[in-house]
Amino acid sequence: MKLSYQLAFLLLIHEFYGTTVAQLRIVGGKKTTISKRPGTLALTRSGKYVCAATLITPQHTLTAAHCLYRVRPDQIIVIAGVTDLRYRRSGQRRRVERMWYPRAYNPTTKTRDVGVIKMVRPMVLGPNVAIIPLAATRARAGTLINVSGWGTLRDGQQNGVNILRTVTLPVVSLRRCAKKYRKFLRLTNTMMCAASRGRDACAGDSGGPAINSNGEQVGIVSFGRGCAQPEFPGVYTDIRSVLPFIRRCMAR
Repeated sequence: MKLSYQLAFLLLIHEFYGTTVAQLRIVGGKKTTISKRPGTLALTRSGKYVCAATLITPQHTLTAAHCLYRVRPDQIIVIAGVTDLRYRRSGQRRRVERMWYPRAYNPTTKTRDVGVIKMVRPMVLGPNVAIIPLAATRARAGTLINVSGWGTLRDGQQNGVNILRTVTLPVVSLRRCAKKYRKFLRLTNTMMCAASRGRDACAGDSGGPAINSNGEQVGIVSFGRGCAQPEFPGVYTDIRSVLPFIRRCMAR
């Protein structure tokens, strides 16, 4: 009997962490162009798209810590100015000089899921490559955010899409969101949530931006349970809570 309970517990953990703490993707959104989302970047590892990111200075990008965890800088290429990843060589490509994530980052609990990359040389700014300003205040419940990335479109899909996609979602109160996840994970005040029936950031969109109506980045796509499940909002890293860390990295 004890073994059965242990097995059931392990299966539950696998269901949550194995299928949802992987990269998130855009569900229920629409195609867009990089000229409309010029601050959105793609990260590739060994030639394969792995995560989204944003440009926060000409030489620094912002993403999720789990996109960089146990990865060497020489394995990552940052790509800017591209709508269709099949033509990624038409964009600007940069190798990585250094990258950081907080010592307090926990890959199991996802607390402080933020990472910063310094590229070997700056991006050239233009119509398709722009800096996204960072919000100094937390997004309130009900605030509409826009999320973009090249992730997959539904559960079980193995590969992401080639064309950049976007979706608009309302922020959900952290208290309400924490109640949804309490059987699986304890949410902290370094997180924020957003959800809408049939729409979600859900694998491949990790590290991508959540942008408010003022064009400021308020969150980083972090994790979720399933895709577009109304009972489980998508979870994001709250920019305000990790802003001191980001600014220290930007100064390096």
